[in-house]
Amino acid sequence: MRRSIVWLGLLLAAALALAACGAVEEEENSEEMTTLVYAILSEEGVDRQAIYRFNTKNKRNRVRIEVEEYFDEDGRSGKDRLLTEMASGKIPDIIDLGSGEYGMSYQQLVRRGFLEDLWPYIRSDKALGDGQLWEAPLRAAEVNGGLYTIFSSVTINTLIGDARVVGNRYSWDLEELLDAFDAMPDESIVLEYYRTKSEMFPCVFRLSLDNYLDWETGEDSFDSDSFRTALEFVNSFPDAFPQLSFEGGRAYAMLETRDRVREGRQMLSMQDIDRPSVVQALDKAYGHKGKVSFVGYPTGDGSAGSIFVIQGMRLAMSSTCRNKEAAWKFLREMLGHKFRNPMKAIGANGIPVNLADQEMVVRLFAERQDYYGGTYYDFFTDGEDYNVRDFLFEPHKLSGIKVLTITPSEVERYREFINQVDKIDLVDTDLYNIVYDACGPYLAGDRSMEDTIRLIQNRVRIYWYENQ
Repeated sequence: MRRSIVWLGLLLAAALALAACGAVEEEENSEEMTTLVYAILSEEGVDRQAIYRFNTKNKRNRVRIEVEEYFDEDGRSGKDRLLTEMASGKIPDIIDLGSGEYGMSYQQLVRRGFLEDLWPYIRSDKALGDGQLWEAPLRAAEVNGGLYTIFSSVTINTLIGDARVVGNRYSWDLEELLDAFDAMPDESIVLEYYRTKSEMFPCVFRLSLDNYLDWETGEDSFDSDSFRTALEFVNSFPDAFPQLSFEGGRAYAMLETRDRVREGRQMLSMQDIDRPSVVQALDKAYGHKGKVSFVGYPTGDGSAGSIFVIQGMRLAMSSTCRNKEAAWKFLREMLGHKFRNPMKAIGANGIPVNLADQEMVVRLFAERQDYYGGTYYDFFTDGEDYNVRDFLFEPHKLSGIKVLTITPSEVERYREFINQVDKIDLVDTDLYNIVYDACGPYLAGDRSMEDTIRLIQNRVRIYWYENQ
C-alpha cells in the first residue's frame, strides 16, 4: 500500500513537471515576433538577399524585416501614399528614400521628426566609428548636425576646365564664371554646345536653391539679382539638339567638345568622377600641356562647386522604429568593409564610403595588375587622340594598347579634390520641383521674368506654411 502511494506521488510530480514545462514552452512560443517594416519606393531601394540573411540570423532574437512596396500603377515611386500614411501615424521602421524626381524630400522628413539621427549609432560602433568611414559625404548629408540617411558609395559631379582659362581652384560664383568667359576668344562657348535648358537648370540651381529660402522665417530671395542672373544664364541655352539623335551623334559631339576645351574654344565640360584614374584621364583628354581644374558649378557662397551623387540605396531609420538596435544591425552592413583585396574592387560602383574599401580601389589603379583590371588608354597615331574604357578580364583586347597606372602625385591630387566637396545631391525635391515647374513657361518664352518670380514666391510661401 505504501509502495502504491509512493508511485502515485511520483506520477503526480511528473505530471506537474510536464505541465510546468509545457507552460514555459507555451510562454516562449507566445512571445511575439517583432517585425520591422521596410518601405521601398522601387526595387532598386532594397537588397532582398541582405534581408534574407538578416531574418535567418535573427530568428532566435525574434526580429524580422518585412518589405512593404510603395509603387504606383506605373511601377514608379508611390511616395505620396507613403507620406500620407506617415502623416496619419503609420510609419515604417526602415525607409527607402528613393532618388530624383520620385525620391522623398529628405530635409522635410527630418524637419517633421520622422527620421532617426544615425551619428550616435556610428560613433558607438567599434567597426565604423573610429576613423573607418570617409566622413565628407556623410557630413554633407547632415541636417542641423544630424545624419539621417546612409549610403555605401558616391560619385562626384563637377565642371572641369583648363586652368589657364578658369583658374586653378575648386570654387567660384556666377559673376566669376561670366568674367572668365568674357576673356575668351570670340565664338567660344561655356559648355558643350548640345547642353539644353532642361539639362542646365539643375546644374545651376541644385546646389544653390536652398539659399533662396530661409526655413526659419519663411523669407525668400527669389526676387534678387543673383537669381535673375542665374535664370537668364539657363535661358541662354537651346531647347533641344535634334541633330544628335542619330546613331553615334552624341558620342561624336563629346569627342568634338573635348578638343574645344583643350584648344581654348570651350570653357567647361561636365564630368563625373568615380575613381582615381579619371583624374589622370581628364588631364590627358582636356588639359593643354597641363592639368584640368575641378572648378565646379558656381555657388555664390565660397564653397566648393562640386557635388556628391549617391550611388545605390539611400536608407533611413524612422524615429519611431520598434527595435532601433536591430534596425541599425541591418543598416550598418551598408557601411561595412566589403573588398578584401583589389580583385574585389573591380567594378566598384563609385567611391566607397568605407575607407578600407576606398584604399583597395586606389591600389587597384596605382599598382599594375596582371589581370589588367583598370582603366586603359587606346593611343592612336599622334599619341593625343584616345578613348577611355573599362573592361574586365579581357587581356586579348590589349594588343597595341599601353596600360598606364596612376602616379603617387595623381593619387594625392585625387584625394585632395574629393575631400574639397561638401555638398550632396539631397536637395529638397519638392522645393526644386516647385521652382522648376514655375520656370518652365519662362524658359519656353511664354511668361515674363517678373511674373515667374511672383509665381515662385507665392508657391514657395504656400509650401513653407504647409510644412511648419
